[in-house]
Amino acid sequence: MKAPREAYVKALQEKVSAVCIDQAGEGVCRPGGGFTCRLQAFLDQIVEAIEGVESERIEDYVEAVRDKICSICEYREPDGSCPLRDTADCDLDRYLALVIEAVEEVAASGSALDM
Repeated sequence: MKAPREAYVKALQEKVSAVCIDQAGEGVCRPGGGFTCRLQAFLDQIVEAIEGVESERIEDYVEAVRDKICSICEYREPDGSCPLRDTADCDLDRYLALVIEAVEEVAASGSALDM
């Protein structure tokens, strides 16, 4: 994570939380069913997973997320399935394209500052 953590938090709030069906206004996340927002719970791992992929294929990002985040998520079943993903209640899975976009934008701006 090259850029400050706060830059990723801000980018995710602007790009993902703004459209998240679980947000309660003003960027306040309120996932239903007592679930914790996966973006908040695994921010560092999400950034690491996404920044570790250089691909045009979403499948490569999905694989990285499943390896680094889903593998340690408390909702993952022993067989690798996930009740949150299966019911579209995993915000990371639901908004993965926007999450990738936000993380890559911050990483690119952080790299530009390093030059």
